[in-house]
Amino acid sequence: GNMGYTGENMLVKQAASWSAVQVGYFLDKYRLAFLKTEFIRMDITGEKLLHITADDLKGMRVKEKERERLLLAINRDIIWRGSPAMARKWQVVPSKGDIFFHDSFTKQSQWDRPQEMLEELDALGVSLQDVLERGKQKRQARLQQALARREQQEALKDKGQTLESAIDLT
Repeated sequence: GNMGYTGENMLVKQAASWSAVQVGYFLDKYRLAFLKTEFIRMDITGEKLLHITADDLKGMRVKEKERERLLLAINRDIIWRGSPAMARKWQVVPSKGDIFFHDSFTKQSQWDRPQEMLEELDALGVSLQDVLERGKQKRQARLQQALARREQQEALKDKGQTLESAIDLT
């Protein structure tokens, strides 16, 4: 059910706006600077960082201890710490290169992110779905730009001139 999240987790809000370079500063802070180049290459912005999983990191050949450190940094130091309601109920626990969530009241543990956490990300417009949707829109826009450029080049070629000479004329 709705726990009354109003999208006021300022830490999440801040992190969601980070560029890939700013994510790099965050990695520095957690002694994970060696990941910076790869993260920037993959354009891992703050939004994407909030959704990174142990499997993603395994795929990038990140070692167990470093995976735990990064997943704790994201889930505990950003999402959890930014929400008093979350912090009262849940603990974020490292385990074998991953993290799990422990409910302090029911004493149950789970690998999946708690519903409250998901609702909080939803409220801020940074749910995984939102991020993937925006990524798709960006890719489509880039594709359309590339196609438009190609059409332009084809049209100019027909006129027997290159794009460069057309630009020089203006």
